[in-house]
Amino acid sequence: MMLIILVTIFIIIIMGIGIGIISFNLNINVGKRNILAYHLNKGDLFLNSGYYDKAIREYKKVIEMDSNSALAHNNLAAAYILKGLYDEAIKEYNNALKITPNYKEALNGLGVAYGRKGMYEESIKASLKAIEIDPDYADAHNTLGTTYFLNGMYKEAIEQYEETLRIDPNHKGTRKNIEKAKEKLEQKKKNGFQQ
Repeated sequence: MMLIILVTIFIIIIMGIGIGIISFNLNINVGKRNILAYHLNKGDLFLNSGYYDKAIREYKKVIEMDSNSALAHNNLAAAYILKGLYDEAIKEYNNALKITPNYKEALNGLGVAYGRKGMYEESIKASLKAIEIDPDYADAHNTLGTTYFLNGMYKEAIEQYEETLRIDPNHKGTRKNIEKAKEKLEQKKKNGFQQ
């Protein structure tokens, strides 16, 4: 009888230790997620406040702790774009897309980065893929419109800008973009070019 009691106490102790270890591991994982979220949020705050170098540091901290954070790679790329570091942005958007291939925001950002580098064909491909994933993604239509505009394809630019406004009537800057594209299209027609 005493042996049964001792075995029972031993099992309870072992189970308690096991539960404690499981609980400890869960707390570590929750703690790590909280730390990652903290640095992501801090990076976003810096990014939105114009402190791009500080944002970059925060996103890099997240990537050091979790290299599979597509969001951290995407946001790091956005900070690079705002600093004019387009090659770095392209690399980080591609890293995000390796982790999450249908990440429409990363595809759109990639389109922006390529467009800023004058790589219009690549920009168009990235924007079209983002639109394929989500046909109602206003930012991708706007990026595509801007790429067409920069490439002298004013009619196509107007069509994309109008689609942007159909999806989001308050999309920032799009009405001005339409007017600029219409002016350029009229100039092109006056100079004898047809589009």
